[in-house]
Amino acid sequence: MEQLPKSVQGFLGNATRGAAITCKIETNVTCPTTGIRVNSRYYNEDHAAYNVILGSNKLGLLKATEEVKALGYYPVILTDELYGEASILGSELVTLAFELVTGLHNNEYKILKNDVVAKARKEKNREKICLVLGGEPTVTINGNGLGGRCQELALAAAIKLSSYHDNRAQADVSLLATTTDGQDGPTPVCGVHVDMMTVLPGETVVAHSYLENNDSYNYFRTYGRQENLVVTGMSGTNVMDIFLVFVDKGDTEEVFPQTPN
Repeated sequence: MEQLPKSVQGFLGNATRGAAITCKIETNVTCPTTGIRVNSRYYNEDHAAYNVILGSNKLGLLKATEEVKALGYYPVILTDELYGEASILGSELVTLAFELVTGLHNNEYKILKNDVVAKARKEKNREKICLVLGGEPTVTINGNGLGGRCQELALAAAIKLSSYHDNRAQADVSLLATTTDGQDGPTPVCGVHVDMMTVLPGETVVAHSYLENNDSYNYFRTYGRQENLVVTGMSGTNVMDIFLVFVDKGDTEEVFPQTPN
């Protein structure tokens, strides 16, 4: 304690004695030292500490929208608080994507929150849209396979996409699930990209068996889908995960069947 600066000692002393210490937070202000826009937190009348957020999931999502626009898609950030069982989320994200094509609402979402679903539904009339989500799903370990939460979510999404295989001419849907630190679970990959051809209808039984064994990494490697795996190397930071669901409706004149369960 004695080695700390006097100002710090006084601040901590006031706190331990129960003295009132005001805390004021202002956003989008300019740091007088650097001149950059920062979040500023004032602890008292005399001293200010400027907290500069160098990286966050929300900032990552905003950067992702720039890349999405460059690809010709309209990006919609749905949430930066995505959590829950990865395999269920993968399936539900595909279901939500096809809602935008069919116009048929599915009211049996187990994990996706109502506000997230509602925000996506508002954009149903757009031709090319990308649903942008961030957060950190979880995986319940039931097997002894190799994978990570992003690969598990993506494999579940690929299995769900296979049920729409015959409709790929009317709607092209794909999903990118990535970490931000460059490593998904104990594997050398950052994440994975899947589309409507990743798991063909005749391959769903095998794909399910790998998913149940939490062996998503080996599924992609074993069944000729290694090109789906994304390898970036370690990024040196970690702001949770990013998920992009691309929906290109194409010719949607044909009436789709009810979204499968």
